[in-house]
Parts: sequence; C-alpha cells; structure tokens
Amino acid sequence: MIRLENVTLRFGGVTVLDGVTFSVKAGETLGLVGAGGSGKSVVMKLICGLIEPDAGRIFVGEDEVTGMTETALMAVRGRIGMIFQNYALFDDLTVGDNIGFPLGQLGEASPAEIAERTARRLAQVHLPGIEHQYPRELSGGMKKRVCLARATIHDPRIMLCDDPTAGLDPVTTHRIFRLLEQLREENSATALIASHETVFLRKFCDTIAYLEEGRLIFWGTVAEAEESPRVMAFMTGEGLE
Repeated sequence: MIRLENVTLRFGGVTVLDGVTFSVKAGETLGLVGAGGSGKSVVMKLICGLIEPDAGRIFVGEDEVTGMTETALMAVRGRIGMIFQNYALFDDLTVGDNIGFPLGQLGEASPAEIAERTARRLAQVHLPGIEHQYPRELSGGMKKRVCLARATIHDPRIMLCDDPTAGLDPVTTHRIFRLLEQLREENSATALIASHETVFLRKFCDTIAYLEEGRLIFWGTVAEAEESPRVMAFMTGEGLE
C-alpha cells in the first residue's frame, strides 16, 4: 500500500534521508521510531507529496507520487488522513467547520450530511456537542482528538500520524492510541505512526521501522524488533549514554 524505494533527501547540503527503503502492507500498522531529527516527519511529508526526494521512488497504492502533478496529488491525498504534530487547525473556523473541511474539499457530501458525519465523529472521539467552539477554547488533548476526527472524517484508507500524542499526559495518550486503533479497524485502514511512545507502538503496531540520522537501521515485525539489541536500546532507553 505504501512503499519507499531508496529514497534520499538533502536540505542545504545536509542529508536528511539516506537511501531509505521500506513498505507498509494494506491494512498494516507501522510504527516509525527514531530520535528527533532522524527523518520521521519528513517521511510523512514525502508520502503526501508535500516535498520531493532528491532520489528514489515513493508509491501510494499503485500510484507513484514522486514526480506527480499537484492535480494528481490532490486525488492521492483524498485517500489519506493526516494527523500533524502542531494540530494544523484553522483558528478562525469552528470545530465543526474544521472537521468537515475535508468533506467540503472533496465535494461529495451535502452540508446536512457533513454536519451529521461531523457530529458522529465527535461523539466517537468523546467530544460530543462542541461543534460551535473554536480551537483556542480547547485543551491540547481536545485539539488532538479534533485533529483525529478531521483526519478520519472522509474514511481514509491510509492514516499518517506524526507524533499524535506529543505533549499529552499518559491518560490522554492512551485514549488517543485506542481511538487510532478503533478508527483504523473501522475502515481496515493502513496506518503509519511516528511516535516516541514506544510502549504503545509495540502494542498496537504490526511492524517497526527505526531511523537513525536519516538511515533506516531496522525494519521488521514487532517481535523481530524486540530481538534487536540496537532497536530495543533506543525504544527502552536502556544501555544508551
């Protein structure tokens, strides 16, 4: 469903990704781990076609997004739900309008249907009845759940989650991962989750990809990751200086 082939990217002469190759099967959840600056967020942006690699190829389903026109990319992005680190909510739109925005962009639902689906999704993320509030009125955990509702309102077959629990308390973190699991199962979606919450990743993911300074050090099942001293040293923080 998602495939990177020998992808390399440089910014200002600095290599951000160096020959990265991995794949995520349809219906599979991959946990992307690595220290800050290892390239996790960049991978998400490359898959969405927000940036272009210097070398290599990227596929979403049967579509190669490298070299795609912006018009063609819009169709690919319509199959993707993206949860950003910094919320990326529109401050001047209500919660309801933020969540319904992707449906309005796709133009496939009436205003009444958008309102109904928005209310249903808000109930699913345990925030019923807040359609008329604004992002500035919400806590960080509430904003994350609104982002999750918006990212999945169009029932995407692919979910890209860039550090979806950054800055949240343990209880809210657990709730967010549970919601991600429920929404993924609802649509048999393929998911890629970049996170430092390695305990949750080991529990909810099928495979793990470990990046270190832009290079893919490991890619395999969770069980295989747990047999790798190098991966587990990072994921548990033990044995690192």
